[in-house]
Amino acid sequence: MIVVADTGPINYLVLIDCVHVLPALFGSVRVPTAVIDELQHAAAPSPVRAWAAQPPEWLSIVASATLPGLAHLDAGEAAALSYAAAVAAQGEPTLVLMDEIKGRRAAERMGLAVRGTLGVLDLAGAQKLVRTTEALTRLQATSFHAQPHIMQAFLERARQREA
Repeated sequence: MIVVADTGPINYLVLIDCVHVLPALFGSVRVPTAVIDELQHAAAPSPVRAWAAQPPEWLSIVASATLPGLAHLDAGEAAALSYAAAVAAQGEPTLVLMDEIKGRRAAERMGLAVRGTLGVLDLAGAQKLVRTTEALTRLQATSFHAQPHIMQAFLERARQREA
């Protein structure tokens, strides 16, 4: 499976010291140059900028391109979805890591599987790669936001798994 990431999940996983789950779960992850640019932007948190300045070997940086009809998304989202759509069109199973609702909806309309930061942490918790309750506490200390019922469902699954 080819995994293509947008900025959000990588940003938050770096901030909560859980980015190590990506290669453990997926082997490798691909990001368009537009995503690296966003991770290195002056407004990005310094730990994220430092991480993106020297990406690990499991992160592949691919050229950015944008399909028509994605102009309503930010550059990283549009580039990630465009790349994922191109890979999927070649018959490769593809997963997009993305948090923003507009981007997630666009991915679903394009027939792409999509999972956000919470979904990645849920998978990682199920495989005992992280304690998801602790990861969620750290995540809540960042600028991450999700609807309360989604956060509550995530927390309930984590508590059941960790009991």
